[in-house]
Amino acid sequence: MKPQNDKTRSESEKIVNQWKSASEALEHVKNQELQNTEYDYETVDAMLELGLKFSSLRASSGLVEMQRFFRAWQSEISKGG
Repeated sequence: MKPQNDKTRSESEKIVNQWKSASEALEHVKNQELQNTEYDYETVDAMLELGLKFSSLRASSGLVEMQRFFRAWQSEISKGG
């Protein structure tokens, strides 16, 4: 990777700062909307019922399977695939 010149670095820093600012603004909007949302018991109950209807017991958290996937993926990357 080529080193960045001062102009490119400055532009990159502006973009990063812009994203940070946008993230903070969006977080504020999300929090305001959550605080101003009226709790609807029927909707919450319906969502919980859906979760129960389509859920299944799991023997594991999935962490071991995810690690296995990452190892296979790393192997593919190192082979150039």
